[in-house]
Amino acid sequence: MARLDPRILRKMRSKADQYKSTNLLFPSYWRTRHWSKSPHRIVQLVRRYSESVDGIASRAIGRYHDRLWDDIATEVEDLDLRRTLARHMRKLDQLFFFGLLTREVRSPGSLTRSEQLVRLRVHERNHRTSYGRWNPDRGVIEIWTQAFHRRNSFQRLFLALAHEMAHAYLDIFSNRNSSAFARDVDPDDGHGPMFNRLFHILLFRLNQWAPGLHEIQDELPAQDSRVTQMHQQIQGTQVVLTV
Repeated sequence: MARLDPRILRKMRSKADQYKSTNLLFPSYWRTRHWSKSPHRIVQLVRRYSESVDGIASRAIGRYHDRLWDDIATEVEDLDLRRTLARHMRKLDQLFFFGLLTREVRSPGSLTRSEQLVRLRVHERNHRTSYGRWNPDRGVIEIWTQAFHRRNSFQRLFLALAHEMAHAYLDIFSNRNSSAFARDVDPDDGHGPMFNRLFHILLFRLNQWAPGLHEIQDELPAQDSRVTQMHQQIQGTQVVLTV
């Protein structure tokens, strides 16, 4: 399968490197100060060039399939959720997001310390209204092991992680100052048409690799409907979904 042009990948890595930097002397700032990638283009890169395109025939995806099923088959109480979700975050990042979200970048205000571009925080407590949240100001994805006063299944936590990673990818690598971002990402608290398109790609491919994940199967019809509606609004015609 085709892979992402190394020149584009270098520029995206530079964008990642300067995301938390306020220092205008930081070299990657000057390489990306006229960043112009639209949400549509950012989503197309995942659809066409990410490792996820290879499908279950890929050895890497085959190995990931086995590990995913092992974790799903384990009682959630027996999992070290912080370590397990961090491992899945790294793998999803490698397969869908070019390893950018878990890339080590320079910590704000430090010349020597580094940290993961998007950090993961798992809360072993209840949240009344949410399974997960992407906090762009802190560069943190937060996942709650309990929500709505019941303990979440591992599938639900995994799906929440994938959902928030899609938010983070679009927020960091799209041109946030463009009218396209305001139209295609911002509406409905960040769940605009391009977010739905990206999350549909993740769900569809994960379902192909591991059919039988009921949380994904429950979510897919709603995403199919949202993506179809999005295309009708943008183009005014029926389209065939490609993932």
